[in-house]
Amino acid sequence: MTGLAERSAVALARPPADPAVAFDGRIYSWGELGHVADCVRQLIEDSGIDADIAVAFLPRNRPSAAAALLGLVRDRRTIRLLDPQRPPDGMVHAVAQLRPAVMIAAADDYTPQMLALLWEVGIAAIALNEEPDAFGIPGRETSLVKGECGADPPRIEIETAGQPLQMLPHDHLAALIAARPHGTPQAPVALSQPLAGAAGIADALAALLNGDPAVLLDPPSA
Repeated sequence: MTGLAERSAVALARPPADPAVAFDGRIYSWGELGHVADCVRQLIEDSGIDADIAVAFLPRNRPSAAAALLGLVRDRRTIRLLDPQRPPDGMVHAVAQLRPAVMIAAADDYTPQMLALLWEVGIAAIALNEEPDAFGIPGRETSLVKGECGADPPRIEIETAGQPLQMLPHDHLAALIAARPHGTPQAPVALSQPLAGAAGIADALAALLNGDPAVLLDPPSA
């Protein structure tokens, strides 16, 4: 069976004009998702970290985050997911404890307190928006943090406030994806589970990798 990295690469190479996912009343194309995935890849390379270093990712249920997720899986990065339901001060504390070499998050998640922490520690920061695009936070394009090596084979590590860290290897994730139902133009898959959890990741990757019609629904923040 083809692995998740290979399937993600195939998905991101679909015809650029083909529809990928709906969000907030707009259809996002595969060309737009591929652009974000490639930008994230380049920005991580530009940060100076090695190919086997894990990255921290604070995903919201938005096309840019779905694209970044696909790109990170394609590139076989170990991903350490942060729970977006944490309050802002709790998020800053979580990042301070984790001390990642690179952080990826929506542009509006980089609060003044978070930016101050990034500068203090030397964490490289990649911001996402729904143009969609990915860009480096000015002055924080290069990482000064050595970072930890990711798992081999790669995995997704899920951090939930008050819960033990959940490890999700690619082969386990592939089994979750295989069990997901397909969507149709008349009944697209509703991606309402948070992308920061196992169910949300499996739902989103299943729909995107299978090329199923899908709509992203962004849950309210804490």
